[in-house]
Amino acid sequence: MFMRPRKSCEFACSIRRKNGLGGFLALVLVVWLACLNISAEEAKTKVKYHTTDYIGFSLAHASSVNEIVDEKGFANWGQTGYTVDYEDTGFAGSVMVGREILACGTNFRFEADTTIANVVASSNQLDPRGLDETVVAEVRWLSSVKAGVVQPFGANAISAAFGVAIGSIENSVTDIDFGPGIPDRVDPDDSFSDDSVKVGTVFQLALERCMSDRWSVRLEAQFYDLGRTRHYVNRIGDARCGPGRAREPCPYSVDNKFEFLRFSVTRSFGE
Repeated sequence: MFMRPRKSCEFACSIRRKNGLGGFLALVLVVWLACLNISAEEAKTKVKYHTTDYIGFSLAHASSVNEIVDEKGFANWGQTGYTVDYEDTGFAGSVMVGREILACGTNFRFEADTTIANVVASSNQLDPRGLDETVVAEVRWLSSVKAGVVQPFGANAISAAFGVAIGSIENSVTDIDFGPGIPDRVDPDDSFSDDSVKVGTVFQLALERCMSDRWSVRLEAQFYDLGRTRHYVNRIGDARCGPGRAREPCPYSVDNKFEFLRFSVTRSFGE
């Protein structure tokens, strides 16, 4: 969806062909310069300010791309900084609401969306010899607020946006103790589970097409980075974190990143 300041999609798209592409990090400067460059004669005929609200929905192919670092070599004994990458794919659905502002020849977009997903990534390679430790990352939902710019090309457009994201992510490591004559059991002190809302960033690129004066479709690529968190096992400190190390809690660091390829449909409102 992109700005439709008049009744027809064709007229809206012809107006947008005149627009310049402003850098996201210089939005305020772009608006100011664009306004200064509008002559008195142009001001009589050119739309200088217009807003359009819209709603939409999307379906997405989702990828969970995670990493855990055994900082002191506790699980993979003695391998300081040992890293395991684990990922998985699934499907997700989103709803969105936004506003586009045509100001002095530049289209700005402000959008909020919420995505429901159930993608679970896991690996048993944290201890590659014993295979008794399983790391899991599960994403349930993500929400974001983004701001960006839209550049039209006839009935088509490209857009870019950047914003703040939050998400419900569960990270866990489960350690199973086993041995001859001993029933398998979870070792709670050498395991952790963190189910929390995490905060990060989102970046989005999109190709768009105006289908009518109200409806548009988009193909979007989204990249979420919900940051790195640190978790501890051996919390009672009865074991060493690695050969020759102190008896203390042992840290893992976990990165949570997600990628979405979305197909979106939007409907605009207003004149």
